[in-house]
Amino acid sequence: MNGSPKPSFEIIHMISAVLVELNAVFENCELAVQQLYVLAYIDSHGRMTRAGQKVLLRTTVTKILKEVFKCNDNKVSGWVNELLTLEFLGETTLSKDEKAKLFLVQKGRGKAVFIGKKGSAKLSFFVQQLIKVRRELTKKNSKLLKAPQTREYGPIASSLHFFLSAYQK
Repeated sequence: MNGSPKPSFEIIHMISAVLVELNAVFENCELAVQQLYVLAYIDSHGRMTRAGQKVLLRTTVTKILKEVFKCNDNKVSGWVNELLTLEFLGETTLSKDEKAKLFLVQKGRGKAVFIGKKGSAKLSFFVQQLIKVRRELTKKNSKLLKAPQTREYGPIASSLHFFLSAYQK
């Protein structure tokens, strides 16, 4: 057994091990990465309407997804429309005044999307799954961070472990 791995292998090991865990989280959520991203983005950046719904303009959702995932309008429409059909998202039309008040924009369509109850539940489940992965990563001698046949973390795993542990609730 070796002490710690070479940094180049350590990075490959950590990326591989963490990707396997994250892929399992996404599979358990049964939505595309992009769809979970939409739910999280609306939850994080949405604006509260008078009716108490956190909304985001549909045009903003399209712009963000295209920018982050390097895709076209058809892909974005497919992801968002599926979320609407499955009732993870709802859709509303904002009045010009409410749109201007919430988003400081008067031009364009007033179509906005909001997270429905199913969407909130799915987002909560997703976050809980990510917390489980984080717990595993912050365990002492985490198997995800420690390369096979080594006794200790390398410098990169040690740094990641420290960073993740320092900001735990």
